Formats: sequence, structure tokens, C-alpha cells
Amino acid sequence: MNSYLINKLLIKLIESVLALKSNYDYLFNQLRNYMQQLFSVLLILSVIFTACNTPELPLDENSISIKGQIKGSKDTPFIAAYIDTIGELRRDTIFLKNDKFHFTTNCIQEGVQTITIYASGNDFKVTFLGTNSYFVLSPSQTKVKTGKHYKVNGNYRSYSTMTWSGSDYVEQKSEYNLRLQTLTIKRDSLFALWNRYNEDDYNALVTPTLDVVKNQIRAQTDLFIQDHLDYEFSVELILKYYSSDVVKLEEYWSQLNNDTKKTSSGIQMYEKIELARKIEVGATAPDFTLKDSQGKDMVLSAYKGKVVLLDFWGAWCLPCRATHPFLIELHKKYNKQGFEILGIGNGSSVERWQKAIEDDKIKIWRHAFASGIKDYDIFKTYNITAFPTKILINKAGVITNVFIGDDHQEDMIIALEKAL
Repeated sequence: MNSYLINKLLIKLIESVLALKSNYDYLFNQLRNYMQQLFSVLLILSVIFTACNTPELPLDENSISIKGQIKGSKDTPFIAAYIDTIGELRRDTIFLKNDKFHFTTNCIQEGVQTITIYASGNDFKVTFLGTNSYFVLSPSQTKVKTGKHYKVNGNYRSYSTMTWSGSDYVEQKSEYNLRLQTLTIKRDSLFALWNRYNEDDYNALVTPTLDVVKNQIRAQTDLFIQDHLDYEFSVELILKYYSSDVVKLEEYWSQLNNDTKKTSSGIQMYEKIELARKIEVGATAPDFTLKDSQGKDMVLSAYKGKVVLLDFWGAWCLPCRATHPFLIELHKKYNKQGFEILGIGNGSSVERWQKAIEDDKIKIWRHAFASGIKDYDIFKTYNITAFPTKILINKAGVITNVFIGDDHQEDMIIALEKAL
């Protein structure tokens, strides 16, 4: 075979090998792409399967997990407020995506604890008047167990209709919310009208209807309590509506079973009854020491021999502040006869409290602001369940009268002149 033919055959062989390699590279790259896509699909399916079928891992004794969907939130951030493991009030921001969130903390106090979740960016007045951008995992002074997973679902515009799962207590609360859903939505819509009217028009046009709805809620709540005296949440409702009525508390206490009495709410109810007995008319007023607005100790026992009116109020509380002109007149008329007023402020802002003192011209008597966890004990000690509350103490340090609300002027004058 001549060299020409040999070279031609070699060239053909090389071309065939190169073509085969090219086809192999193409096939290899295609196979690799298919495998990568298959792996991605399998990975996604694995994540979905795991999320749907694997139970949530247990939490430690200082942890709590809350998953939720708040429809209509527009992904407004929420704040979670709770007491951490070193006893400090902590506020964490919760970010939402597509109305959903998952909040976990591992530094909440062990055992049972109160945790409050509320929409950021709203002042207390807006929240208090019920614009419904506020919801609570458990109500104020109610505790949830740590080491548990909770779920909450509902609508951003009506916190009182939200449903929970994760413990007997929150599921009982959900049952109550669903039972009263129609009434609470109506009540919330009436609250929301506050910003559309001035105060006089609101009181004339809205308040009568609002009072009717509130009475209906109260009646349905009483029925719920009677139907579920074995619920811890029923005890919570009793404390909410009857905390200042020791007779009613004792009546309900006698109807609770032993298991309900042993719950954290049941224990709180028992303490409330014992405390109410101590703050009844005729009981000795518990002594206390608070820092006043000048940073000096304000000690109740230092005023023994004088008639003292304790004024529990807040800068945010319009009915509280509406009583101040009357208190000014009392102070002017009776101070030289041995009458003193001690103001005890409540709220979230010292600056707002100090401004209210200036604006209301009540610097003529001493004031203390209960700002820390320890200071807040005075509200518990004196069984303060509503603002304003005023407690009159005679010269011997004995409670003679308890005034709740802002419509006791004549009774207060009579009681004060009698004590002097």
C-alpha cells in the first residue's frame, strides 16, 4: 500500500475518532444536565416531604416557637415582648413574608411566661382604642409554657378573632373567640370610628350602640364561663371582668375543680382573692417605697398621721387626667388640714408622664412613676384593675374608701371630711 493511501486512511481514522469524541462530549454534557435537574427536583421534594412529615424538634426549657399567618398584615413587622432569662424586658422584631412569620427565641424565662406580640409603629392610644393592629398570644398577666411550639392564624384587622394551637389554654381562647366572633367584630368596628368623630359626637352617636354590644359580649362571656368552668381560660375571663369584686371571685372559686384551681390562672385568682381581702375598706394600707419625680424616696409610712389619697393614673388615661382639676381643688382646700395626695403613674414613657404633670399643673403634690418590674408590684399590691383608681387612707394608715373611675367627687369630699 503506497504512502498516499496510508495517509488517507489515517486522516479518515483521526476524523472518525474526533467525531466520536465530539458526540461523546455532547452526550456526556446532556447526561450531566439531566442529572443536575433530577437532583434539584429530588432535593426540593425532599425538603417538602421533610417539612410536611417530620415532627418539629423539641425545644429546650428556655425556648418558644410561634408560627403564624396574619392575613392583611402587608408584612408589617411585629414586636414580641417578654421577660428574658436574666429578668429583663426584651423586645424582638418579627419580620413577615406573604403575611407569614416564624418566631423562635431561646432566652425566655423557664417554666411559664407572658409573651405579647403587637404591631410595630403604633402608639398606645391607637392600640387602646381598638384599631385592631394588635394581638396577644395570651392576655396580660396570663402565662404560656416554654419549651412548646405555638401556631396563630387570623386577620390583621381583628385580633380578637384569631385562633391558636399549641396548648390547652390557647385552644380554649380560640374557642371563646370563635363563639363571640360576630360581636367582637362589631365592637371593633365601633371602636375604629373614634378617629372619624370628635369626642362629643362619638359619645352621642356611637357610644350607646357600643354599650349595647359590650353588654352582649359580657352576657355571652358569662355563659361561656358557666359552660366551661373546667377551662383555665374561663378563670382568665373571671379575672378580667370580676377582679375587683371579691364576692363574685369567691363565688366562682367555689365552683372550680381542683385541677383548674392549680393552673397558673387559678393560682392567680386565689392570690387575687387574698389580696382583695387585704385591700378592703378597714384593712391597713400596705407600705411602699418608690422614687418620686425628683429621685427621692416616697414612703407611704412617712405620712402616718395625715389623710392620704393615692391616685393611680396614667398620662394615656383621659378619664384619669379629667379628675386632676378636682384634685387640685381638694388639695388647695384641705392640704393645710393634713391632707396629702400621692400620685402613682403608669405607662411606657417617663417623658410623657412628666409632660402630663406639667400640663395638668399637678406638681403641687408628689408623684412616682412605676417604671420597672419591681415598681409594677405596687399595682398588684393594691389590686389595681382599672384606671383611674383612688384609695383614701386615714391618719391611722387604714383604708377608708376605694374609688374606681372618674365620677366620685361628692363621695370623695364626704369621705375626706370624715377622715380629717
